[in-house]
Amino acid sequence: MENLLVKLKTFGDLHTKGAMLKDPNSTWPVLLGNKLNLPVENYGVKNGSNEEIIHLALSNSPTTEKSLIIIMTTFPDRVYWNNTSIDSSDTDEIYQQWLNNKFDIDSASDYQKIQIDRCKELLEYRGHKVYVFHIVEKLHEIKSQLDKGYKTYYNICRTVQPKHRGYYEEEAVAEWANYLYNLITGVK
Repeated sequence: MENLLVKLKTFGDLHTKGAMLKDPNSTWPVLLGNKLNLPVENYGVKNGSNEEIIHLALSNSPTTEKSLIIIMTTFPDRVYWNNTSIDSSDTDEIYQQWLNNKFDIDSASDYQKIQIDRCKELLEYRGHKVYVFHIVEKLHEIKSQLDKGYKTYYNICRTVQPKHRGYYEEEAVAEWANYLYNLITGVK
C-alpha cells in the first residue's frame, strides 16, 4: 500500500455504516483502518443509493489529502431524489407507481456502472487509491469490479455466518475487513 495515504475513507450503504451492529467500533471500516493504521472517515448511509454514494465520495475526497477510498455499491433499484434516498422496500405509493411503470433495472444498472467507473477515475486523478466492491452479485448487479475477481460482501460474509434479521453481524463483518486488508496489502 502506498505510504503517502493519510486516511481511509469508506462510502456505501448501511453495511458500510454498520447500522445493524451493536458496537460502532466493529464496523468493517474501523476494523480495516485499525489493521492499516489509518484514521477512518466512514460515509456509510442507511438506505443509500449508488448515486448518493458517488456524490458523497466526490464531495468528501479533495485533492489536498491523499486517501485510500473504498466504495461499496448497493442495489441499483435504490433512487436518490431531492436529498432523500428511497428504495424498493418503501411503501410510498407514488414511488411504487414510478418503480412499476417507469423504472428499468437494466438501464439503471448500466447508467450506474458508468457513474461508478467515472467516479473512480476522477478520484484516482485526484491522487487517491480507490477500490470499488459490491454488496451482492446478482443478475442485474453492477459488475465493473467483479470482472477483476473481487468477491462481494455477501460472498465473504455468508462463509462465516448466516444472516441474522437480514444482516451479517460482527464475526462476518470482521471477515470482510480481513478480506479487504489481504487484498489491499497483497497478503495471501
